[in-house]
Amino acid sequence: MKQIRMIVRACVRMSQVLLLLCLMVIAWQASARLPEAGMLLEAAGGLRAKCLLFGATAFLALFFFLIYRMLGYLSKRGLFVVRLVCGCILLGGQLLFLLYYQSLYMWDSALVVGGVSTLIADGGIAPQALYYFGQYPNQNAFAVVTKLLLAIANLFGGTGMARLLVLNTCNLLCIDLAIVLTMKLAKVVFEELSDRAYTMLLVIIICQPFFYMGVSYYYTITLSMPFFMGFLYLACKAVRQEKETGPKLGGRMICAVLAGIVLSVGTLIRATCLVPAIAVFLCVGLKLLRSREVGKQMVLPIIVCLLAAFVSFMVVKPFLNRQIGIDTKDSAFPATHWVMMSMTPPGCHNAEDEAYTASFASAQEKRAAVRERMAQKAQQLGAKGFMNLALQKIRNTWSDGTNNYVLFMENCLHMDGMYPYVFGHHKDVAVLYHQAMLLLTILGSALSVICSFTRRSDIGAIYLFQLTFLGGILFYLLWETGAQYSLPFLFCMLFCGLDGWNGLASDVLRGKEKRYAQGGFVIVCAALLLVSTGSLFSLKDVLTKEAATYKSPVVNQIIANGELMGDAPIRQTFVTNDPFNQLIFQWRNTAGENSQAVYDVSLSDEEGTILMSGQIVAEGQPYQGAFIKEMDMVTPDGDTSYTLTLQKTDASADTISFVTYTCGTYAPYPKGTLTKGNQVQNGALMFQIARNEQKPYATARQYVFFMLVAVGIFLILEICCILEVKRKERT
Repeated sequence: MKQIRMIVRACVRMSQVLLLLCLMVIAWQASARLPEAGMLLEAAGGLRAKCLLFGATAFLALFFFLIYRMLGYLSKRGLFVVRLVCGCILLGGQLLFLLYYQSLYMWDSALVVGGVSTLIADGGIAPQALYYFGQYPNQNAFAVVTKLLLAIANLFGGTGMARLLVLNTCNLLCIDLAIVLTMKLAKVVFEELSDRAYTMLLVIIICQPFFYMGVSYYYTITLSMPFFMGFLYLACKAVRQEKETGPKLGGRMICAVLAGIVLSVGTLIRATCLVPAIAVFLCVGLKLLRSREVGKQMVLPIIVCLLAAFVSFMVVKPFLNRQIGIDTKDSAFPATHWVMMSMTPPGCHNAEDEAYTASFASAQEKRAAVRERMAQKAQQLGAKGFMNLALQKIRNTWSDGTNNYVLFMENCLHMDGMYPYVFGHHKDVAVLYHQAMLLLTILGSALSVICSFTRRSDIGAIYLFQLTFLGGILFYLLWETGAQYSLPFLFCMLFCGLDGWNGLASDVLRGKEKRYAQGGFVIVCAALLLVSTGSLFSLKDVLTKEAATYKSPVVNQIIANGELMGDAPIRQTFVTNDPFNQLIFQWRNTAGENSQAVYDVSLSDEEGTILMSGQIVAEGQPYQGAFIKEMDMVTPDGDTSYTLTLQKTDASADTISFVTYTCGTYAPYPKGTLTKGNQVQNGALMFQIARNEQKPYATARQYVFFMLVAVGIFLILEICCILEVKRKERT
């Protein structure tokens, strides 16, 4: 028995060492990149940009340290008020993005919503999405949920805006439910969790920008979050040892059944819900090997959970397939396709591998072809190639603090107010904040692993989150990668990060294990803040004197999947309250370079006043054409509707087509309509309305104000932390 315990302990330590190595790689990669912060990288260069990132990380470390310390002075009622305020801040920010900014859907989300939009009226998937649903039956659960929500939206008129609001409201509820389950899970797994640490967890959660912006990111990633955390919560309640204050056997069995159902439904929505399940089962298995008395109490709930998951999976999956009504026996991609595709550096989605798998007619041919291509890629990569690919995959998935939010959420219905500072040309500070939060979380997670080496209970609650985190890293070493794919693991990352920094904070506040931790922590943070402040000072001329052209999107409909022939007048309306001076759209010269097509292009306001006019002359032009027109600045008086008109000058001449997005009855730009002749079309033109301005990044007054505020906050944090450390030394 002693040997078995030693083997179990060795397995736990090996997994923690592996996680620590991965975290060190992620921290190194995260410290060397500022994705989407073009100005900082261009103006500051690599070294100064790193100094700014380290300074921002130190600033956040001091900020959270001070908040944690201040929470220690509050009573239980005071901590409850803080949690209430945090909840109000979170909900208020979410409502701002839900009701005002409202990101438009891109790619997969648009295809699913558009494909399902015809299910209710016509009983079938939209033709434009048949190929997608045929390849990816794993999206059926997402599609059925979307169908239900669109039916609800039809009760409110079924307009594009109503659909967007209903879908995003569901998304908001999923995110908030995941947060609630995370808070409840913390109470379950950390039985001695103080109200102070509990409140600190919520403070850290509301400081994560994604929980605000993500309400418009309607996709399986967000819909699976409550199932991901719900399974962990229910499973942990089910396997808890019976105590006077804990759940009895009957209650644990109910939790086990619910956990199984949640696991099966969550897996059907997104396969990564299996990762926490595997982590739970491994933890139970290790505990059973170590102590049969303890493990036996956990075996029955796990068996019940697995049976409930199996039964519900066998019931729900056929139901989903019937709802979609597509035979995917031969068209569906095998699971090995994503493994094969991810073997092409840098491990992301690529159209070539997708077209390759789709080119084979039967399921058997697809499986054989994918296996053959995997073998070829493995031979080409070799050992060194696999190592480089693994590093690229880790970088793609885990070292981007923004989680690709700019790519997926920048196309909003409103692009004024704080939009330029979150999504637009002044988003550098927001990107810096995201990356600093990630670096702080990763460093905290590494500290958590290090602290675990000194704990008596090596299969404690925190090990479950560490194992889930490690499982996510290993999963995406095999699978297609993307920065947004790490989001379901965000809560586990926060648990690990908070545990690590809490261990260090204990040293800072009590000095039990590290005698000089108090001064060292403050000195290191002060040094980093001073260096980053110096870097900001050195950028003064670049930021305030050097003028550059900044492009601010005002209306952005940039997804496309087809064309609309211009044999009748085409009109696209849009609404904005933001000034603009540029129009861009794409067209196709379908008749070739000898085409005689000539089109008048005009932009008019609500009163019919022509604000811009131009022409498209197709003769001598290539197949792909773009119309780009600068105009005098147009300044709307509040929300104003404008009409873009495209009309052939000679009805008998050749015809060109205009690039559009059409999928079922989905409205890719719900605040406008597309018409051809007198007939309203489904979809919208691919077009952009923008504002180009020549100006410095910031005025001298803005720069001075920002520097005074930044330095002032730095000094206040430093002074407060020094006073707190001195007070602790005296006591």
